[in-house]
Amino acid sequence: MAEMSFRRVKYFLAAVDAETMTAAAQSLRMAQPALSRQIKLFEQDLGLTLFRPKGNRLVLTTAGERLVPMARRLMGEVDRFERGAATLSTGRVSTLTVGTTEATLRNLLAPFIATLGPDDPVVNARTVIQANIPVALREGCDAAISTAPMQGELVSELLGSAPIYACVSARHPMALAGVVEAPIEDFADHAVVLPTHRNASRYLLDFAVSAAGIRFPSVMESDDGQAIMRSPPPGPPRDSPPNSRGSGPTPFAFWSPRCAVLTDS
Repeated sequence: MAEMSFRRVKYFLAAVDAETMTAAAQSLRMAQPALSRQIKLFEQDLGLTLFRPKGNRLVLTTAGERLVPMARRLMGEVDRFERGAATLSTGRVSTLTVGTTEATLRNLLAPFIATLGPDDPVVNARTVIQANIPVALREGCDAAISTAPMQGELVSELLGSAPIYACVSARHPMALAGVVEAPIEDFADHAVVLPTHRNASRYLLDFAVSAAGIRFPSVMESDDGQAIMRSPPPGPPRDSPPNSRGSGPTPFAFWSPRCAVLTDS
């Protein structure tokens, strides 16, 4: 495929993402009439109608919808080819695109990126949900950070392990006793607030709880860490005194199945 055709695929995807020709032209830093002309030429090359207008917005036709994932994979390969050629030419990696979840980006990748210097590669983070990490690797990401190894032909390497963080009130008996680490079995009679199953760590936690042979008497779910910290307990834990608000100790928030590290809320 000629260079201009690759460029038209890029223009097509820009229009898909922006949903209007004007916004797409602005993102590409080109005139809107010129972009419209390139999209028309692209449709002529393919013999397909890719968009239909709906007010000021662009709506994909059925053919356009089917072409989008193929176009993304194609441009991902083009990008990898160009960066691979540049690496071979210069002997150094200049840019890495890393796919990961929002939580991993916030807690792990972003702090690491902050330590990089001017001679290190530029790391571009792309946030994806856990289930779409394999797709992200096919569509342009050089690597991905996951809470579990990927299946299939993908190669994975263990970067490390993280503890379960159990966030409790300063008046909780464990906090008052100065406990900083405890086995998961110690939380068997506590009401908890957990991430939903949209969070891959929840499945790992479920496995750890099952392996320990315990169950929580009451569970609430939330994917909002701040909401978890503010939530009232789903029910008072057995054998635990109420806190100063009379609602029982602040529930625990678990994030990864290793050990529990207590932090005052």
